[in-house]
Amino acid sequence: GGTRVTVTGTGFIGTPDTMCRIGLQQATAMVVSESMVHCFAPASAVAGNLSVYVSNNGQDFEGDRRTVFLYGRTTQGIRAVPSTGPVVGGTSVTVVGSDFVLAPELRCWFGQSAVLAAVINETAVSCVCPAVSEAQVVQLAMTHSSLLPAADAALIGFRYVPVAEIERTYPSSGPEAGGTLVQVIGTGFEHGLTGCLFGTRRARIGQIVTSSLMDVHTPASSRGGTVMVRVLHTDGASQASHGGAEFSYLQAMTIERLE
Repeated sequence: GGTRVTVTGTGFIGTPDTMCRIGLQQATAMVVSESMVHCFAPASAVAGNLSVYVSNNGQDFEGDRRTVFLYGRTTQGIRAVPSTGPVVGGTSVTVVGSDFVLAPELRCWFGQSAVLAAVINETAVSCVCPAVSEAQVVQLAMTHSSLLPAADAALIGFRYVPVAEIERTYPSSGPEAGGTLVQVIGTGFEHGLTGCLFGTRRARIGQIVTSSLMDVHTPASSRGGTVMVRVLHTDGASQASHGGAEFSYLQAMTIERLE
């Protein structure tokens, strides 16, 4: 309960008897103008859509089944997959919990910023994290309205990390068969990286040595030539918007004889 519901219409009068009714429960009303009133939803033991009515005298209520308010169950024990993403935003995050209901106002809150969420099923929703100005940890919460999360809302940490940048690779070439151990040099290699893309081929990270150095083994290439090396974050999205490096695939070497 406690959510402020804005009702628009005509003929609202601010009297001591003005009140709202949500379902069968009375609710406090605050008349803003003759065309707008705020109703403050009481607590409800059940979840679902309930009709909203308004009365100027506490006896005669106006409203219909089309004006409904959705009571959502309190989401418990949420977790995010992945729980990290780059500061540029755009990471698709699956929030796993319980009692998610389909609602047009369902939102994921990343700190003070809210984005619309899509219900996958009763235990999972999907949302795309917004961009932030710097690396930080924010509280992630779910709401069924555009209002800030309640004080007792389930919260988890979501870590924003710097965008990884690739400056160069050593060596910068290798055979088309793949398997070359390559040192990737750049910045931001500390969190949330799962691999590199050599062109369109994925290479798994062997070891993140420091925040500016990681080892990978090149994937095989069927076309050869020069490709761009990009970073893969935890959500599988490539990130190399602030830098990149080229890697050249070479035809297999053949030694025929010694003289």
